[in-house]
Order: sequence, then structure tokens, then C-alpha cells
Amino acid sequence: MLRPSLFLTLLPLAPLAAQIPEGWIVVSSTSSIPGLHALPARGGSAPLPLANVPAELVLTVGLSRGANTVAIHPDGRVFAGNLGIATGSPIALHALQLNGLTVAASTRVQLGTSVSTTGSVNALAFLPDGRCLVAANGLQAGSAMQRLAIVDIDAGVVTPLSVTGAPATTYNAITVNDAGTLAWFGTFASTTSGQIWRVTLPTGGPAALVGSYGMGLSGLDVANDGRLVVSGLNAGVNPSAGFVDPNTGTFTPITGTSANTSAVAVERATGDVMLTSITNSTQEVRHAAASGPTTPLWTAFAGTVTGVDVQDSPRRYGVGTPLANTYRWQVAPNAGGVPFLGNTAFALTVVAQPAAPLLTVAAFAPTRAAVTALGVTILVDPLQAIVVAAPAALTADVPVPIPNDPALAGVVLHAQCLHLEAGGFAASDGVTFGPVVP
Repeated sequence: MLRPSLFLTLLPLAPLAAQIPEGWIVVSSTSSIPGLHALPARGGSAPLPLANVPAELVLTVGLSRGANTVAIHPDGRVFAGNLGIATGSPIALHALQLNGLTVAASTRVQLGTSVSTTGSVNALAFLPDGRCLVAANGLQAGSAMQRLAIVDIDAGVVTPLSVTGAPATTYNAITVNDAGTLAWFGTFASTTSGQIWRVTLPTGGPAALVGSYGMGLSGLDVANDGRLVVSGLNAGVNPSAGFVDPNTGTFTPITGTSANTSAVAVERATGDVMLTSITNSTQEVRHAAASGPTTPLWTAFAGTVTGVDVQDSPRRYGVGTPLANTYRWQVAPNAGGVPFLGNTAFALTVVAQPAAPLLTVAAFAPTRAAVTALGVTILVDPLQAIVVAAPAALTADVPVPIPNDPALAGVVLHAQCLHLEAGGFAASDGVTFGPVVP
């Protein structure tokens, strides 16, 4: 068991995270200065604006109407795309490196230029290799992409994704499966007409229709149980967010959603859904446990809310080293819940397949690594690690009680399990987590 005293032992070594705080929500908005805000995991205080945001992601006369979509990359950077304001407006994808809630550095790739005022980056999703699947709309002929593309922002490479069989309309929402082999995209024909389509990655090609719905689709994510979470802008009175069976297209509503839900994101540790909603008088972020009802986290939001994502805690990183067995952290959902400050019952779970190891230890460190030892890749800094015994079982729970100590706010730790088998050593992937201030 990792006792609170051992957790606090790592505190002097652990720098404050230069990213969206653990468990917090990031929201994009248009007609807003700035166009990106961070919000505590369960509300309770006003959204905090991100500072030093590039001009294309804020309301800038003659250039941009703000940030139209946002997503948190596995490496902690915030990716965002803009909404054009005039013919010829540059439409670009940005990767923002934060220092606290201030943008310290950014990388930009231009995707094209706007046709009239319709050019926009509509949706983002990440592939396992770190590249970004982008949906964009209203770009002039000759742009680097049209509706879908895979973008390697660090290399500056935009690879259009060719899709056949789907209508030539606005692609307004996308999500990717865990393996990165399938993508689903949602169309917006009108507030009474939208569809979900499936396409193979990374090749593209023929698209398969999942289902048609009486609303224009605005957001997609994959729930922990494999269903799709979908949101839409709906001219009718039916709930505008819910779960879709990717095999049958059946829609199950999330109760308590308004006629217009502009974006959705799943909190992996709990399976709960975060939503951004639009009415004539209110722009808000809402939280839905399981299938509803929803509860507001913040209302009267500045600007028009358009995108949402969650800084999941815990979250996996890296690749484990298998032997006879493979080992993987189970964080979606996480049996120990969210590491809220003061959650003394918090725990992490590692799963072995197909058999249990002979011996397991868990290593915790304030920084990551990628070094080879004992025939495995070590993903936590071995020079700063605290190593504790863990159960040698098919499903091993590792208690990590979180003290109710405000000094822990902003601290991020990393963990990996090492396993002894009859033939040698194996290792799990890594997991990142930190105390979440609700």
C-alpha cells in the first residue's frame, strides 16, 4: 500500500503541472475574448481564461471569431482550431504548450482559407501515434484539406483523408476508437438532419452509415462501454445528447439535455459525460452521470460554447513490455474513481492477461522516463521512484490514498507496474494521475 506519507515524500520532487489541471475541463468558445477557458472538475468557480492565446483563437476583427473546437493531446498540449470571420480568413490548427494557464509556446499548421464566413475547424480526435484527425468546413479550393485530414502538427504535414459514399455536407464531429483503426464522423445538414458515418483509419475509403437523426450533429466521443456519445443542435423538443449503439445506430437519450448541445466529452475515470449547451440566453457547461440527468457546472458562459474536453486523471501513457502475459492499467473506468483531493479510497488497477504473474511491484515517480532495464522499458524515472509491493493477481488494485492537503494541488505523478514471470520480467504501460481539486 502506498501510504499518504510516501505520497507526500514525492511532493518536493514533483513540479507543478504545466498543463490543464488534473481532472479539469477545457472549453472553446466563439465570439469570445479569449476563446479558451479552463473549468474545475465539478464547477464551483468561474471558468479561468487561458492567457496569451494566439490571435486566431480569440475574437479578432477581420481574422477570427474565436476557438471553434478544442482537445487535450495525450502529451498535455491543448489543440484548438479557429472559426473564420471573412473570405480568405486563415483556418489553422494550433498546439498550445501551457505554463500554468498561460500559453508558453505554440505550433501552428494552416489547413486552408475560408470561403465567406463559413471556414472553421469543427472537430479533433487523436490517433494512438499522437497525430490529430481533423474535421474542417468551408475551405477554399486548393486548401491543404477539405473535410477530413490526419495532421502531424510537429512535422507540419496535412494528409487529406479520402472518404467515399458519405454526403458532401458539413462534417461537424469526429471520434476515434482506442486502437486508432476506426473513425466515426457526424454530419450537419440542418437542425433537423444529421448522420453518423464510420470509416477505416488511416486509409479512408468507403464510409458506412451508422444512423440518421433528427438533429445536426455537433459532437462525438466513445463511451467506456464502446457506445458513441453524440450531441446535436436540434430544432425539435427531444433531448439533443445521448448514446448511440455503433452497430445498430440506436439512440438512447441523456435526460435533461436542452434542444442544443454543442459538444460532448467523456470523463474516463467515471464514464460521466461533460456537455456544452446553447440556448438563446445561456451558454453553459453541464455534467451528466451515466445517462442523466444533467446538472450545470457553469452558466452564463462568455461567448458561444463550441467545444469541450477533459484532462483525465488517471490516464495511460507509453507502451508496456509483455512476456507470457500483457499488463495494462484499467482506467476507463477506474475502479478507484477520480483522485479528488482528500479521496483516501483512491486506487489504481492493473490487469494481467491471460495469467497472473509470480510477483508484482508498483513504481511511482514525479517524472516519466523511457529507459531499458531487466529487459523491459521503464516508463518512470528510476532515480526518483518509490517502489511498493502490489498483489500478484489477474486484477491487482494498488491503493494510493490522496491526503486532503492543499499543497498537493497541481502535483502530477506517474506509475508503472513491474512483474516477475517464470521466464523473466515484464512491465505494464504507464499511468499519470494527480490530486484533483473539484
